[in-house]
Amino acid sequence: MTWEAIGALGEIIGAIAVVITLLYLASQTRQNTRATHASATASTASEMETNLLAIANDAYLAEAYKKAISQEKLSDLESIRLGFWWAAFVRGTHSHLIQDGLGNLSEDNETAVAAILRSFMVSPFLKKRLQWLVDTGQYPEDFCEWLRTHVLSPGSGGQIHD
Repeated sequence: MTWEAIGALGEIIGAIAVVITLLYLASQTRQNTRATHASATASTASEMETNLLAIANDAYLAEAYKKAISQEKLSDLESIRLGFWWAAFVRGTHSHLIQDGLGNLSEDNETAVAAILRSFMVSPFLKKRLQWLVDTGQYPEDFCEWLRTHVLSPGSGGQIHD
């Protein structure tokens, strides 16, 4: 076997090794993408669940929420507690939308998040608090615009009647 033949054989073996490496890397990338999607979905679901369970597990917060939904007057302490809970809940939805924008969640996530937020709009307290959070720029402008369009605007399904 001549050096040319050995060189040609080496090139063929090298090319095959490159193809095998690329196939392996593509497989690893697909697995990593699936793992990232699963992790993001689990994380955002857990965050939403934790926020919702706060009401179920805290009698004072549950009472404040009940009053807010029933449009009863809240005490100052109830307003503070429910207001902070609501701000944290909305911040969690922002996290959902960031993950959604990165392609880490299912395609219908944005619709589901908007529907969840709109379900709270039966409470004037929560709607006014959300409007205040948006108007004062408590969140990034792109998220505030999303809230205006998908949750707070009359056409979004988030309208309430005072």
